[in-house]
Amino acid sequence: MTLSLPRLELMGALLSARLCDKVSKTLKFEKSFLFHTDSSIVYHWIQGKPFRFKPFVKNRIEDIQKLTEPSKWHQCPGKENPADILSRGISVRELKDSELWWHGSPWLKQTEQF
Repeated sequence: MTLSLPRLELMGALLSARLCDKVSKTLKFEKSFLFHTDSSIVYHWIQGKPFRFKPFVKNRIEDIQKLTEPSKWHQCPGKENPADILSRGISVRELKDSELWWHGSPWLKQTEQF
């Protein structure tokens, strides 16, 4: 089975939720976490009711919602996502000079109240 890009992005969101859950339990973190996705489809799936979706999406959304609160998920514009810089192709010089790569988007430094 070939997975669509939104389903691959959903798998990334689930991996993020699982990893955060494991690390926070292992290290006994008491703080809550914020999650970001640049996929508007995945963001809206996470905000939605799992029963509305087909089994593949439904099962993963249920898992994400068990591990995280949907309100802790935010959509990041793709052009402001540092992780996408390398996947879109960039020269070494551009990467070296990339403020976004080295420091992230300005909104990442803000508090939860965007």
